[in-house]
Amino acid sequence: MSIFLYPHWQKCAASAPKSPGLYVIYADKELLYIGKAENLYNRLKNHNLRDQCTKLGMTHIATMVIEDPWHRHVCESYLIKQHKSRLNSRYLLRVSGMSCR
Repeated sequence: MSIFLYPHWQKCAASAPKSPGLYVIYADKELLYIGKAENLYNRLKNHNLRDQCTKLGMTHIATMVIEDPWHRHVCESYLIKQHKSRLNSRYLLRVSGMSCR
């Protein structure tokens, strides 16, 4: 597992491997978001939650290289279910048609 401890998103993204895997975005010890990507570098460089994570106090990003797509999916689903990260929960509610309010 690689952990990048940069306060600025671009520096974290620039250090990410160009490999498939999972990424976890933190604000200190709180998990903000858990995601998967075919190319971690490209995903983090162009992430649509960048501004929202920065506003919530993003402190670092952890990445885990996982080559197999099935294992990536299973690991991501398990981590989201176990940790109930703030932004994943809002996204899942919005996609399912439920309101966060």
